[in-house]
Amino acid sequence: MSLMLSGTGVSRGVAIGGVRLLHQIQPRVVASHIRPGELENEVKRFKAAIHEVIGELRALQSRLEKKVPTEIMSFFDSHLLMLEDQTLSQPVIKLINENQYVSEWALALHRDRLVAMFEDIEDPYLRQRSEDVENVIAKVLKKLSGEKKKKKNGKDEYIVVTHNLAPADVIEHQHDGMRGLICTHGGQMSHAVIIARSLRIPTVTGAHPALELLHEGDQVIVDGSTGMVVAEPDERSLVHFRETQQLELERTRKLKTLRDKATVTRDQLTIELLANVESRAEAKEASRLGAEGIGLFRSEILYINREDMPDEGEQIKVYRQLLKSMNNRPVTLRTMDLWPGASRGLPQHLSISKHPALGLRGIRLCLTHPEIFEPQIRAMLRASTSGQLKILLPMISNLTELLTATTTIERTRQQLLEAGKKIATDIRIGVLIEVPSAALMSHTLIKHVDFLAIGSNDLVQYTLAVDREDDDVQYLYDPLNPAVLKLISMVIMAGEKAGKPVILCGELASDHRICRLLLGLGLRHLSVHPASLLEVKDVILRTDVSQIAGLAQQALECESRARMDRLLNSLVKA
Repeated sequence: MSLMLSGTGVSRGVAIGGVRLLHQIQPRVVASHIRPGELENEVKRFKAAIHEVIGELRALQSRLEKKVPTEIMSFFDSHLLMLEDQTLSQPVIKLINENQYVSEWALALHRDRLVAMFEDIEDPYLRQRSEDVENVIAKVLKKLSGEKKKKKNGKDEYIVVTHNLAPADVIEHQHDGMRGLICTHGGQMSHAVIIARSLRIPTVTGAHPALELLHEGDQVIVDGSTGMVVAEPDERSLVHFRETQQLELERTRKLKTLRDKATVTRDQLTIELLANVESRAEAKEASRLGAEGIGLFRSEILYINREDMPDEGEQIKVYRQLLKSMNNRPVTLRTMDLWPGASRGLPQHLSISKHPALGLRGIRLCLTHPEIFEPQIRAMLRASTSGQLKILLPMISNLTELLTATTTIERTRQQLLEAGKKIATDIRIGVLIEVPSAALMSHTLIKHVDFLAIGSNDLVQYTLAVDREDDDVQYLYDPLNPAVLKLISMVIMAGEKAGKPVILCGELASDHRICRLLLGLGLRHLSVHPASLLEVKDVILRTDVSQIAGLAQQALECESRARMDRLLNSLVKA
């Protein structure tokens, strides 16, 4: 008898195969001490475990580097950097030497501190980076405990069912025959999901009872488009999903042919399609897939999981690499969206708010502490000669904040010119609309900048007063709430009136129905994850905006989600 489970589809496609259960449990660690005379050997044991994990990752990287896209291989680099960073090893060695802890206990304590730091971060994208920390440390703990890696049996196609999976494990399992992935936990922005999406591995997350209800070897179907999981399917289901699988393969082949096509609607409207990235490797992949620029680079990535602030020279190097990788196409660098407690590199005297999302965050922190903000602005301006730079200011909530920020940028520019530094003359400044007050004031804010960008995730959260990470109120987190759509429409109209671009940054546009709705509301600039570029381009090429504009305006007046869904279905058919 078939068993059906439901989760969230995060990487589309259909996969069929036998279940392989992976119980990814952190190694059990017991609090214990060593004798003073054993300290030196214990530190050596800890360092040896790290070196062994580094060696295994490098070997895997070497084995797969010609078979896996470059931007995905960059995840190995990030894990290797973490293992080689003194931020990981030195606190552990200190705990061993000062408290006479065994390596496992010292490492587990340090892991808990790092994870706690990430859990205080409001941005779910950055918060989920804690998974990388846990995955890397789990490998070292297993090495310390003497746990051996299980050998795989042949190259049979299989479906992994697990709590969550490390990015490197996703890559390795895919190479060894994994065709689908079911995770009981994990968000849409986790590194594992991003990799699965890039490798086009059908993936479902949030299928909570899967580990308890599925058994090793069970035949299972994973539908990453709908979030459906079917265990022990009957013949009728197998026929249906195999047909769906074939259609998906044909669709994927077609998408690859769109890379070099101009992003133009059926009624000849030109749409700018950009990419959200967090590394130079992702920027290169976005360029390869036909992105017309970088719509969002989260610069706070440079500040997370380190003991100090990146200096001006380090930032200049990263920004120049990004600008050069896009071959004079626009690159939008968002200034740091951090708050006290989000990074150990921030000044320790800053008081930590009980509600970081409502506290000294983003531009508020930057303006309150110019000693943090100005070095970043100097770095961005000095890198500007390497490409087409756009600077995006996050968490602006009123005109005074914006004017203070732009004054700081202009003053810094003048200081650099007086010091003989070369700076591009065509740098554009924009505001990221994330809070309702900024959306309501967008017609005023746009007079003082070159463009606006909409941060849809935060705009939904602040408009509806919903924590998108709180399962108890997930039912309220609705990007299609009429209040949210009206604010988005208001920002788009402000841009139209001023003759300046409005960009939507976020995966909201990756939903083909919502993408058409946004186009119908007048949006002409979208920025999505590189893995979504070709799918979004396909939607744009098949859309006649003149036929859906009226329906899109009706969406602003929808009073229920059921009515909204009916209207969105009409948009798809139009």
